[in-house]
Amino acid sequence: MRSIAAVLVLLTAVPAGAQQFWFGVKGGVPVTPILTAGIGDPFNAYTVYTNPYIVGATAELRLTRGLSIGVDALMRHWNYLDRGKYQPGFSVFGSRTTANNWEFPLFARYRLRRGKAIDPFVNAGAAVDWLQGMRQSTTVTYFIGGSTPTTFSTYPPQELQRRTTAGVVGGGGVDLKWGRVHVEPEVRYTYWTGRHFGNPSPVLPVLGYVPSLDSARDQVEVLLGITF
Repeated sequence: MRSIAAVLVLLTAVPAGAQQFWFGVKGGVPVTPILTAGIGDPFNAYTVYTNPYIVGATAELRLTRGLSIGVDALMRHWNYLDRGKYQPGFSVFGSRTTANNWEFPLFARYRLRRGKAIDPFVNAGAAVDWLQGMRQSTTVTYFIGGSTPTTFSTYPPQELQRRTTAGVVGGGGVDLKWGRVHVEPEVRYTYWTGRHFGNPSPVLPVLGYVPSLDSARDQVEVLLGITF
């Protein structure tokens, strides 16, 4: 309770005329891959497909002429395909996994020129990353008995470590102002403290084939925000 009261006192201490609130949309492209796939044998290999765009919303509260706080809600969609896991003399099965990847950065922003039409800024803060709507569909083909392929859904995937992870955020860009419209291109770096994936699949270990799926801890994005 004391910490909440301290934040309220800080916000109310800022002159009312200096406070401004903006909201709008934000989008961009990832520079670094979200998921990477290790190399296994021909029956055991992941293939990763990621939409080449990021979309979402943004909001920002200006505290002083140079300092503001902001929050984003950014989403991208990806899926990965496991071409097949082979069990000698019995079956082969492959799976496709899909998910929406939501990212929620909370950051402080400092504008270097404070009010000019072209205003460079730097960001620093923290973020939470969450996998939503994850689905895995697996098809099994049996080698014996003439059985037809069987498809079923599984959750969670065996390669999943955690659905949610946190990280630290830094970056910078330029605020281009036309009246009440702010156009803000920026480059952002995030270091995630944990991975969504990372456990290798325990398939054919006696033959040395251990395909793996790994989520990156270093993330770079190019973003463009438009706020009003």
